[in-house]
Amino acid sequence: MLRKTLIGWLAALGIVMATQTMAEETLRVGVTPTGVPFTFVDTATRKPTGAMVDLASAIAANLGTTADFQVNAFPALIPALTTDKINLISASMFITDKRKQVIDFSTPVYAYGEAMFVAAG
Repeated sequence: MLRKTLIGWLAALGIVMATQTMAEETLRVGVTPTGVPFTFVDTATRKPTGAMVDLASAIAANLGTTADFQVNAFPALIPALTTDKINLISASMFITDKRKQVIDFSTPVYAYGEAMFVAAG
């Protein structure tokens, strides 16, 4: 069964901190607009929201900075990270060997299985 995993913030943040200083005033976080309930754009405020947005905001505050959420289409997230446009990705993402060749993953912070549902009877 396939496992869908979410990038773990704390380990990812450790990787970022090991390779770059926090001279920047903000932590640039890449999010997708449709990852409900983890990351999505609130239609009323037009701002990113969700559980991982809250977590990234708390991590940034703990570092004494703020999080700048940058909305990207899912296929643009890894290129944005590898070209230093963002510091972290907050998205539901399978960990694959191909992806591990270009980015580092943390231990998953959330996992769930795939399932199918049918009407009773």
